[in-house]
Amino acid sequence: MILNIFGWLLIHVSMSYFCFKIPISFFEKDYWWSKIRSLEYRGRVYKRVFKINKWKGNVPDGGGLFKEGFAKKNLRSSDSKYLKTFLYETKRAELTHWLIIIPVPIFFLWNMWWVGIIMIAYAIIVNIPCILLQRYNRARLSLLI
Repeated sequence: MILNIFGWLLIHVSMSYFCFKIPISFFEKDYWWSKIRSLEYRGRVYKRVFKINKWKGNVPDGGGLFKEGFAKKNLRSSDSKYLKTFLYETKRAELTHWLIIIPVPIFFLWNMWWVGIIMIAYAIIVNIPCILLQRYNRARLSLLI
């Protein structure tokens, strides 16, 4: 159990730090994973299907984890430069959460198979809401910009 806790802590912190160090210019481009699709238009799918407005306030903001991080809990300005930075930071956060999910198979190395399944469930339950929230915010920010 202690190995699982430290494993997740190491994965969360290392992936967060790795993505934090990626230059913001990388996120100025739309990639296949970050592009807003037509069904996401204006974030409606997130409101209707995922009821995001009911739970989004409960999701912690990891933007302040590092000294020069970007907090995304609240919109603090309507300035176009700030809005673009916010949009790029949603891509950074989304990439971070996708990357946190990827190493989950390593937990099968030292756990029984059913614990590995629990680790997969944990990875999905913890990260998918954050990914959905970043995509919702990005769809809405795109309209403002």
